Amino acid sequence: MLVCGETSNICCSLEIKLFLIEFVIKMRNVELKAIINDLNKLKKFIEVMNLGEAKIIHQQDTFFNSSTGRLKMRKFQDDNGELIFYERSNTEGPKLSSYDKMALGNNEFKNLYLILGRSLGKSGEVKKVRHLYVLEQTRIHLDYVEDLGNFIELEVVLKPDQSTEQGQMIALSIMKKLGINSEDLISCSYMDLIRKKRNSPLSGQKLGGIGKDAVTIFKKHQERAEIGNSSSQE
Repeated sequence: MLVCGETSNICCSLEIKLFLIEFVIKMRNVELKAIINDLNKLKKFIEVMNLGEAKIIHQQDTFFNSSTGRLKMRKFQDDNGELIFYERSNTEGPKLSSYDKMALGNNEFKNLYLILGRSLGKSGEVKKVRHLYVLEQTRIHLDYVEDLGNFIELEVVLKPDQSTEQGQMIALSIMKKLGINSEDLISCSYMDLIRKKRNSPLSGQKLGGIGKDAVTIFKKHQERAEIGNSSSQE
């Protein structure tokens, strides 16, 4: 004899699995992130590579508490968005990022945003303007991150038959072409940097655990801004 509750649970489980199979995209990237020393110089390198005009994307990422990996919802200017879960180590240089991504319409985004906020709780928010260039299988992001400054991010979208090592070689090759110095690589996410900045005033105290720490990064940005201002006055 079938019990109604058991039948409902079985049907619900099957519906969820079918929903995930149909709408969730599973991907692997090799990524690296770095501070931008000289934005104009970097843009000249990109011009030489003949990548065309950048696509400008305004993004607002809201992170939710998660026991494993990182869970965020990304909102675009048209109020559509994405649900993204990803796992990535905090190490400098090219590293593997495995992620699941699902596109969300306006209403879906609003409803899921409320549900996740109530059930899991929000852990932070990142707002940025992204200039996107594409070089074969690599996405080149020039990001202006609110409260942080300018950064570059490379995302090598791995093909099913490609290894992490192959993706790392591609990322390192592009890094060299763009004149990115290894000393400017960052091991952590923008969200990590924002948390560090908020939790620790720029007092010169060394922050550990995320490679290039927020204090070092903001001091660099401040020094570069002061150099630029003094040069313009000469």
